[in-house]
Amino acid sequence: MSSNIMEKLDLSRTAIEEISPSIGRLHTLVQLDLSFCSKISEIPNEVMACLVSLECLTLTSTSIQGIPASIKNLSRLSFLNIEKCRWLKSLPQLPPSLVRLLTANCTALETTTSSTPGFSQDSIVRPTLDKSDVKLKENEIYVGFENCTRLDQEARNHIVAYAKLIIERVAYLSSWPEPEAETPNDLLPSACICLPGTEIPEWFSYRTTGSSSITIQLPPAEWVTLLNNPKFLGFAFCSVISRSSDKWNPLYEVYFGGKLVHSETCPTLRKFTEFDHVMMIYNSFLSNLLIEKWKDLFNQCNSNHCPVMEIEFRMENVTIKKFGVRIVY
Repeated sequence: MSSNIMEKLDLSRTAIEEISPSIGRLHTLVQLDLSFCSKISEIPNEVMACLVSLECLTLTSTSIQGIPASIKNLSRLSFLNIEKCRWLKSLPQLPPSLVRLLTANCTALETTTSSTPGFSQDSIVRPTLDKSDVKLKENEIYVGFENCTRLDQEARNHIVAYAKLIIERVAYLSSWPEPEAETPNDLLPSACICLPGTEIPEWFSYRTTGSSSITIQLPPAEWVTLLNNPKFLGFAFCSVISRSSDKWNPLYEVYFGGKLVHSETCPTLRKFTEFDHVMMIYNSFLSNLLIEKWKDLFNQCNSNHCPVMEIEFRMENVTIKKFGVRIVY
């Protein structure tokens, strides 16, 4: 490979058995696709370290057994697809620039580090970003560990801690003052994190079992305090779900007071199987809708009574075993 200005290299579905050292000389490489190169079992650390411009790395259905530690220094990497890498047992520290991490069906995956993916203070959503600079795909943070059923408890704890961090940062980003032109709804930031599990994390302070509906009722004084609190950012949702049919729609719906207020396609629902999974969601547009609905309810309050806030989460042909809501500050 003589060109050192190549930006995209697609070697997918080829019979190559190893990564050529010459790839490391492609300092301008932005996209590297090695998907379905089933004979590739490793990426040399020294090659990975040289791919300083890399933004998108696809390793789907390769035989890699590990990811080089030098990946953490790829400061532009935003997309990593390692789905169906069935020999991969652990993840190293990943760069904080990631906004998409796809690991579905890594059936041997057991461990992650406390910094997987991007647990640094400079994590995925950076407060230094100007809201007008945020593009659509950069706003859709998605981390999926669907069907990674061998994840140990420490790894699951890391992922849940990461989800909390990302939800808080996405909520913070969406709370910034609007630019002169109002941000389109589909450009508002959102996050979806999914992993195998059967319990709603304790961070979700409102939890229910055997129902997808939650009622939030606060005394009038607490409503006043909450709605006037500048740190109040929105609502995060968590559900324990399992497939109940082969015919299903990757759509979730949110109801407020029995009326549909929002529906959206969720990519994780395309991937998980009959195993129970924990899905955590923060959607800025939905949060803004619910805040407005809540303010309308607040206007009906008197000194002795406030209406209840009822939120219901629905998915077609998916069993919702548990449901949780978090008021995000």
